[in-house]
Amino acid sequence: MEMNLFDVTPQPRPYQASAIDATVEAFRGSTRAALLCLATGTGKTYTAAEVMREVGVGRDGRTVVWVAHQRELIDQGYRAVARQIPAAKLGYELGSRHAHREHQVIFSTVKSLSGARGARLLHALRDRLVMLVVDEAHRSAASTYRHLIRAVKVGCSRARVLGLTATPNRTDRVTLADLYDEITYSYSTRDAIFDGYLVPPRGYRVTTTTSLQGVSTHGGDFADGELGRRLNTEDRNKLALRAWLQYAGGTKTLGFCAGIEHATDCAQCFTDAGVPSAVVHGRLRDAQRLRIFRAFRAGELLALFGDKLFVEGFDDPTVETIIFERPSKSAIYYQQALGRALRPHASIAEQLAQMQSREERLRCIAQSVKPYARVIDLVDLSANGVMELASLFGPRLAEGRDLVSRIASDESQPQAPAKCIGVRIAPKDDGVQAQEIIIEPFDILAADAELADTESPFTWHSEKPGERILYLPGMPVGIRADGTRSLTFEHAYAAAGSVPFEDRLARAASADPQAQLGRQETQLVVSADPYCGWSVRERYSRNGEPRVERIIGEAASAREAIQLAERHIVVDYRHLITLLDKNAPWRGRPASVQQREQLESLGLDPDVYRTRGQATDALAAALAGNAV
Repeated sequence: MEMNLFDVTPQPRPYQASAIDATVEAFRGSTRAALLCLATGTGKTYTAAEVMREVGVGRDGRTVVWVAHQRELIDQGYRAVARQIPAAKLGYELGSRHAHREHQVIFSTVKSLSGARGARLLHALRDRLVMLVVDEAHRSAASTYRHLIRAVKVGCSRARVLGLTATPNRTDRVTLADLYDEITYSYSTRDAIFDGYLVPPRGYRVTTTTSLQGVSTHGGDFADGELGRRLNTEDRNKLALRAWLQYAGGTKTLGFCAGIEHATDCAQCFTDAGVPSAVVHGRLRDAQRLRIFRAFRAGELLALFGDKLFVEGFDDPTVETIIFERPSKSAIYYQQALGRALRPHASIAEQLAQMQSREERLRCIAQSVKPYARVIDLVDLSANGVMELASLFGPRLAEGRDLVSRIASDESQPQAPAKCIGVRIAPKDDGVQAQEIIIEPFDILAADAELADTESPFTWHSEKPGERILYLPGMPVGIRADGTRSLTFEHAYAAAGSVPFEDRLARAASADPQAQLGRQETQLVVSADPYCGWSVRERYSRNGEPRVERIIGEAASAREAIQLAERHIVVDYRHLITLLDKNAPWRGRPASVQQREQLESLGLDPDVYRTRGQATDALAAALAGNAV
């Protein structure tokens, strides 16, 4: 029997324990319906079963109904609950099978509970039902789910509704807010990869010559019929085969296609090349699908192709590769499909279950037979808005260009600053001409320690982990009409020394008549960057105008980033080096009367900053912070 990571986890993981506690606490309060958002492969079913245990399923006749839209999901839930709560009496309300009074957990599809059959079951359970579990709850917007959930809320006063999903946001923007009161806990794919519970993906972005121009959109995604007819060509299918042979040959693979005909032809293409493959779709009987899945798990088949059948509910930790033969605009679809390959390999499940530290788990995964999952994205022409591995985790790629931007938004950046995922993109010079997308945990705290150990002649300030800021004293600058600085103007102004202001200004103007005198407050920022390693940026404000920020450069290490910033100072701000040098003799002298007065005017205690160096740093930080 296949071993799964959660088969050998008698105690909940830390995030699962938090999810259980938060959900149970919400249900003890006024919450009637809650969403539990856990990434695919992190044990939603396990967590839900523990919530059921906490609310006392089976005690005093308390009953739970578990629903989903697919039989495979129902059977998966049945097995998980039987394993975790062996004393519970389980039953089905499905097809010709009917639940009995002694059943404490009843499993059914939402279709089976629509209409009179569902009404009879809920009436029989009206005083005993304590929870309705809705698997893949992002589908709750469908009318069948809405009717069921509302019937439970109205007819079963004790019942709570627990929705399970990895992706609560819907492509069609239909809200679930009228069905669920709150999200009690959320744990993303990004979190799980960072913490060492899922393997990181490695992508291969393969461009095709197929155009998606004119393919219509339905419900926020491409219309399957039109899309399948556009994609299903011999050249494109063979390109997918070549990419697989180049980057993932010999690995167990799931291919996601646009319809049955497309999946059938892709499977045939692989089979003709000697790769044992099969196609899976909803028109097959349950027994036929079961035989194919068993053959795949046994290694008799190396690749399975389908439309959307195994986007949800197909759990096989030996899957190593995903081929996206079907482009999608849906983040839900993409994440669900990607999750089929992110489970750690079954051979390390028992080891991971016993490991308490993140570092141990990451090392264990890196040394396993499945250190990462392979993802092949076929990217077509005019594929604007299509999901790709890079766009899911951070940078977005534009058609016909390499990396064009790094997005700092809620979609691409984790909320917790210590949990980041790095994204590196590199071209591959081979027959397929792909871009390699490397996704890996990026530890901000470790980066901060690296910064702390980096020496510099200047005083860098730390305001958040993984970042250092150098505040430059406010200074006069020469500004041309196009907004650029004139170093010629500035050097002439500085060289004039202590002559009257009008004379200094005249000498600077004669050196560069195109520039005018202004004042600039400046910061140099060195920060750990999940996409390139380290970045160096300059922030400045001139004459009180809004802040401007520009990238100076990127580096592979903290030391190189600091050195890059120092070289920028030598070139653009060399007249400030004596002021910035933390070892300059003047810094040890007592703070001047003017400095003390200025500190007081800014609400700073002058007795804390006793030397000129300390006072200069404090004033630079305060003034630059206010201005910038």
